[in-house]
Amino acid sequence: MRHALTYVFLLATIFFALVSICALCGIRFNVSESLPGLIYIVTSDNSSPVLEFCPVGSFAELSKERGYRRRGICPDGASPMLKPIVAHAGDTVEVSAHGIAVNGTLLHNTAPRTTDYRGRTLTPWRFGRYDVAPGFVWVASQNNPLSFDSRYFGPILVSQIRHHLRPL
Repeated sequence: MRHALTYVFLLATIFFALVSICALCGIRFNVSESLPGLIYIVTSDNSSPVLEFCPVGSFAELSKERGYRRRGICPDGASPMLKPIVAHAGDTVEVSAHGIAVNGTLLHNTAPRTTDYRGRTLTPWRFGRYDVAPGFVWVASQNNPLSFDSRYFGPILVSQIRHHLRPL
């Protein structure tokens, strides 16, 4: 029994060391269905359409409380979110019961839900038309209709972006 516990402790230590090394090297593991693919890498290409950001305010608190984000390195103690950018400054976004439309094109799988996967109430971002202001972006997953993204918390500040990512 003692040897088994030592073995488990050793494996856990090795696993966490490898994950830490990957993080330091800019490798991110996607564990959500918001993005296709498992492994992403930090890039200096700011035009890359995928980003890592730390949400702020009541939406950060809600995502942490509900377990949408695990423990992590954001100021609130939870993990950053990985999401695709769907609109930049100068774009027009329209939020409706049908989803998010950018410059007149409705994005697939972005219709807001009234409840999450556990039946808890979700409130969509106020329906309407928005001109994306400088210093903001909108993020939304077309990969997962249950994604917690701008359909619920609206635009995010560019200053919240930690890194741009590309698939590895």
